[in-house]
Amino acid sequence: MQNIVTMVEGGSVVLLSVLAASTIHGRFSDRFWLGGLLLGALFTLIGVLVMENAVEVVPGIRTDPRGAVVVLSAAFGGPVAVAITAPCLALLRLAYGGVGAAPGAMYILGVGLAAGLAWYWWFRVRKERPNVRYVLIQATVAGTVPTLILLMASSAPWAVFLTANGLLAPTNFAATLLMGFMLVRDLDRAHAIRAREDTQAQIDAMSEHAPVALFQIVRDEDGAPRFTHVSKAAQKIIELRPRDLLEDFRRIDTIADGPVAEVIDDKLRVSEAGFNAWSYELECTASSGNETWIYIHAGIRRDRNGRCIWDGSIVVITGRKISEKLKDEFISTVSHELRTPLTSIRGSLGLVLGGGAAAQLPANVSGLLDIANRNAERLVLLINDILDVQKIRSGRMSMAMERQQIRSHVEDALALAANYAPEKNLVFTLEDHAPAGEGRVDPGRLGQVLANLLSNAIKFSPEEGTVRLSIRHVDGKLRISVADEGPGIPVEFADRIFEPFSQHEKSNTRSIGGTGLGLNISQALIEAMDGTIWFESVGGTGRPSMSICPRWRRKSRSMPRRTLPPPIGACWSAATIAI
Repeated sequence: MQNIVTMVEGGSVVLLSVLAASTIHGRFSDRFWLGGLLLGALFTLIGVLVMENAVEVVPGIRTDPRGAVVVLSAAFGGPVAVAITAPCLALLRLAYGGVGAAPGAMYILGVGLAAGLAWYWWFRVRKERPNVRYVLIQATVAGTVPTLILLMASSAPWAVFLTANGLLAPTNFAATLLMGFMLVRDLDRAHAIRAREDTQAQIDAMSEHAPVALFQIVRDEDGAPRFTHVSKAAQKIIELRPRDLLEDFRRIDTIADGPVAEVIDDKLRVSEAGFNAWSYELECTASSGNETWIYIHAGIRRDRNGRCIWDGSIVVITGRKISEKLKDEFISTVSHELRTPLTSIRGSLGLVLGGGAAAQLPANVSGLLDIANRNAERLVLLINDILDVQKIRSGRMSMAMERQQIRSHVEDALALAANYAPEKNLVFTLEDHAPAGEGRVDPGRLGQVLANLLSNAIKFSPEEGTVRLSIRHVDGKLRISVADEGPGIPVEFADRIFEPFSQHEKSNTRSIGGTGLGLNISQALIEAMDGTIWFESVGGTGRPSMSICPRWRRKSRSMPRRTLPPPIGACWSAATIAI
């Protein structure tokens, strides 16, 4: 029993070396010779301690887990380590003397050779990292090779041989297995840490040299937002040191004249409620005095504790803004220059066709004048739409908000719409489920939106079809819906329905006219009146009917007049958004 305890104590000495071996292997894994020398020295020292605590079965025959030490030296230190450990321990065994000295030294060298060959096959032939299977192979070497060598080389009686190997084989196998598993686990952990550090270093390097500033925002326990990461590029883009932003979130206010931190906080609140991304465009106050625009965008995710985290970027868009400004100024100038002569042309044609002169003209001439008059009206409407888009983009669209009964405006819009295409013999119906419903709107702009929606419904309706308009209260808001019996809008086009100049038929194949600006303008006007406009699928088919629904709070607003802001970071969704 005492012999078993002594062997276990020797194996424990081997296990205590795990931390040192792991440290050396991890730090010098890329330095073959130096790492091998250090691990060889370490395992030699461990072997000396083990052999000093050996069990002497009979005088001259000593047994201990030195085989595990040699195998581990080869398994994790490679040929350099085992070339140091095995000869040193073999010489030490010869120095102890006795009848078992020569066989003992032979088994040390033999097991070192076998473990070294296993190392070469695993790392050089298979080219794999150490794992559980590799440890099992080396543990098998430690448990079997010493027995085979001693069986051939030892002249000890069978009883002594069996006693010695009964202690030797299990201890070598168990010590190699346990220490090997521990080393593999520790090496895997170190490898994962190094891989993460390398990945982080790559990300940091890319973020520092990218033309964007990266950031991360969370909320403190008190709900206040704060930056947890800001890349160095922020100092170049927004002229703020990352350290300053990390210390005080409201330092972001210094990049512009407005309350930037408050705007971002509001966007975070909306983003958290809907769990969606947010974006923001603003003009910065640059130290150079030059016009500088930036675009901030951030996505949202949750950490393991359920806390919301926003990962985002800041990019300079000054060039794009300047190009848009030049384009807008050009379009505005051209549109204004065209509107004056077109108004004169339309007025002159109206006088000719509406006066007595039309009756004196041949029928074919009168028809040509009528065509010219209709196209002149279309051009005037197109130019007005383009000018409205320019006003919206530049923030110069004024809104005169008044508390109004909605039904009267809907009835006016229906009366005008009945004259759009009388040849179709359409039926118009109004379903009023909100009698005397009121909302704060701009009457003129509301009429413009309703005209756009009804015009679309009429254009896409079949002959003798029905256009339905309804008013109802939904969740404390007024909802106006316009629906028709046309072919519908393809599902794949739904995300682009409110984009300017967007039409689901190509320009060279579409059968119905239009500029594609009506819904884009309607969306901007409804948003300016604190409403929402969206597209609904009806029927669940690939080409659904369309329902565009503006809605307003019935609660009064305090501001009598609003100015439509330019679209800052707008990101529209097909989903309904409550206000």
